[in-house]
Amino acid sequence: MEATKQTKKWTNKRIAKLVVDIVCWIFFVFALVFTVFAFTAQSSVAKFPTFGGKAMLTVESGSMEGDHGFKAGDLIIVKILPDGTSEDAKIKEERKAAISELKPTVYSSTDPTKIEEYGSVVTFWKDLNADGTLELNTHRIISIETRPDGHYEYITKGDHNNSVDPYKIIDNDIIGVWTGSRVAGMGSFISFLQPGEPIEKHLGFILFIILPLAGFLTYEVVYLVLVIKKAKNKDKRLISAAEEELIKQQAVEEFLKKQEAEKASDKSTDDK
Repeated sequence: MEATKQTKKWTNKRIAKLVVDIVCWIFFVFALVFTVFAFTAQSSVAKFPTFGGKAMLTVESGSMEGDHGFKAGDLIIVKILPDGTSEDAKIKEERKAAISELKPTVYSSTDPTKIEEYGSVVTFWKDLNADGTLELNTHRIISIETRPDGHYEYITKGDHNNSVDPYKIIDNDIIGVWTGSRVAGMGSFISFLQPGEPIEKHLGFILFIILPLAGFLTYEVVYLVLVIKKAKNKDKRLISAAEEELIKQQAVEEFLKKQEAEKASDKSTDDK
């Protein structure tokens, strides 16, 4: 009975260890991927990483709120267009084809405020603050015109805004097209986790990435040390409290039997 309990206890410990290991390794892989993600973004010129021709961008304003848009704090997936600065003829053709697929918003002929078909949502570079620095913006195309030089010119607008953007963009400004995929609130969480300046912006990265990783590595090192220690002491068999009590009881019984045997021997001698 005692052996069965010990076996069950040992099995439960193994299951618990396996569950902990799985959880820890899942987190480890997540933390590793996110660390690569974060530092790739920090080291890139555009400050965002691309994977498989797509980029994950954090929405920083509510200008695109609506049934067909996204909210501030969301994470959106943008399909990156072929490089517009490339001299490769094939890449140029691929970009030209991608640009030609962009659609403007179509309004009802009877009600100009009613949209019959939503235009493409594009991500583009623009000096939004007139401070000489280009920023990324993602808005919907309202209209498209062809310029004399063959380039396309676009008027854009945020779905939540009352008026169109106070600037025009050209096809060379566009870097990608929103795929329609978004993860609500994930952008804010990722922004919190990403390292940055000043040092206070490292808080999320330290709390949710660095410290858990340190704890995971410590756990694995301690477990490894215990396994090595157990391997070294494998010849020194450890016994349970029940087994120890049984051994004591057997020792007492053997001692009493020996005493009885000695008494019987003495009595036999006296009788002679």
